[in-house]
Amino acid sequence: MRLGRFRSYVSSLRLSTKITAFLYITSFLIFLSMELFVYFSAVSVANDDMISDGVVYCSSGASIARNACSYIKGIANYSSSEIDLQNTFSSFQGNVRSETELIGYLRTLNYVLNIVLYTPSGSPVQYMVIDGSSGPVHQGSRRSFRSFMSGSSDWMWEFIDEGSSVLFKLDNSPKLSLWMKIYSAANSRVLGVLCISIDIRHLLTFDVPYTASYSRDLYIIDAQSGRSAVNKSPYPVDEDKALRLLSRSKGNSGHFFLAEGGEETLFIYERITDTPLYLYNEIPVSALEAYVADIRRIILLTTAIYILLFIPLITVVSRWLTKPLNKLRQSMNAFSDGDFSIRLSFNTDDEIGMLGKAFNNMVEKNQQLIEEKYVAQIKTREAELLLQQAQIDPHFMYNLLNGIQWSAMRRGDLETADTAYALAQVLRISLNKGNSMIPVSKECAITMYYLTLEKKRLKDNLEFSIECSREAENTIIPKLIIQPLAENSIKHGYVSGRVLRITVSVSVSGARLLIVISDNGSGIPHDVLRQLPCEYTAESIHSSGFAMRNIHDRLALLYGSDFVFRIDSKEGEGTTIYLEMPLKTEGNSNV
Repeated sequence: MRLGRFRSYVSSLRLSTKITAFLYITSFLIFLSMELFVYFSAVSVANDDMISDGVVYCSSGASIARNACSYIKGIANYSSSEIDLQNTFSSFQGNVRSETELIGYLRTLNYVLNIVLYTPSGSPVQYMVIDGSSGPVHQGSRRSFRSFMSGSSDWMWEFIDEGSSVLFKLDNSPKLSLWMKIYSAANSRVLGVLCISIDIRHLLTFDVPYTASYSRDLYIIDAQSGRSAVNKSPYPVDEDKALRLLSRSKGNSGHFFLAEGGEETLFIYERITDTPLYLYNEIPVSALEAYVADIRRIILLTTAIYILLFIPLITVVSRWLTKPLNKLRQSMNAFSDGDFSIRLSFNTDDEIGMLGKAFNNMVEKNQQLIEEKYVAQIKTREAELLLQQAQIDPHFMYNLLNGIQWSAMRRGDLETADTAYALAQVLRISLNKGNSMIPVSKECAITMYYLTLEKKRLKDNLEFSIECSREAENTIIPKLIIQPLAENSIKHGYVSGRVLRITVSVSVSGARLLIVISDNGSGIPHDVLRQLPCEYTAESIHSSGFAMRNIHDRLALLYGSDFVFRIDSKEGEGTTIYLEMPLKTEGNSNV
């Protein structure tokens, strides 16, 4: 019901209002689509930039950590080949010394926490510490130490948490320890193990250029223990969170989104090469909120400008477009009120200009039709009067012929009676109570009576046959279609001394009525045949040309172009006329 009311309301609106609404809604939807496209594109670009900047920042931090580890590894490689270091293992008597001149220079590296030398069995030989840790611990019972010594690798990195008592009984700092085997220069035998530990917190004390407003918070997670190694961020990293992050970290670097604390968070990670440590940069997606808020403000501002500027502009354009249509509407109203002299003048060749020209043509044709109809009504009235006058004489002739027939019969003059009867029947049937349409059976009867009369005149020089199928008998056709054609066959086809044969055949084929009138007369000259049945001149007005033209025009008036009128004729051989028209009966005729 509401939809019907809405449609009724829309249909009652003026065209200018509809065009204004259509233009505004369409342009607003296009504008809104563009704004949404720009908004989501900007958010997507900002999101990609956030990921890209975060990856660069995380990669730069991991690169500094890798460089520090590589430097320590280089020192260890260099120190392992020193003669003094190898002599230290040779002269070891079981007493652990706290420091020697051999490793004293490593104190200059502020991020080196300690250096410990171990025998292959895990006994400490000497050490150096700077964080207050004390009491090196024997490593022989540690599984990781035994696995390292029995393995083929010459070095490994290990994260050792603060207070773990793995290297020292009193351990005060989280550290990343490099374990490296020391080989004898003489026989390549493993003399011992060098362990250099660096303060893992120092790995995050770097300054990387970072202009973006996103988070600079980083932390490191140990993949072996699943614990947080160092955290330089406000985000707590417990063991459960560390395991979840490690499970999503595939390969040496990458990023992923994860819901953290009810908020979607971007995690960018990169492995510190050759170590079990992963560096993470955690960026809440809400960091984009300020950027997105700026975009929203810009969109709201442009929308307000659009509303303020485009509504008046669209209104002006709509009125400009509909102004010719309003002029056309006013002209049509004036025309409907009887002003037939009104004309439109559009100086455009577009659709509206063509519509104005069509209106002018319609007005002119309408005026012409009015004039023609007026003249036609006058002529119709004159024809009706003439018809009424013409019907008087045939009725008089019909009654007179009936009187002659009865008078001849009383005298016994049968031939005269038959002639009078045939002529009376021709008049009776042709009158048809004033109707212009007649059944085929009656048209055939008129033709038969007419040919009967002609045979009395021509005697044996005329032979005829009329065949009408039962399906065609009730078909309705224009009156006096067949008889005039048969009359033409006698008037123009009869040759003295020769027998003239006329054949009339009427049949039905599908929904079509077929009529064929043929004779063996003299035929029609070629120059005359060329003008039939559609053309005739004043000289031929009383000849066969006039009769055929009359029949052709009547058929065209009733059936339009849906009929056939064809004449085949050869001089000296005869003429055949073919008529074909739609099948109509008294029950379904609309003629």
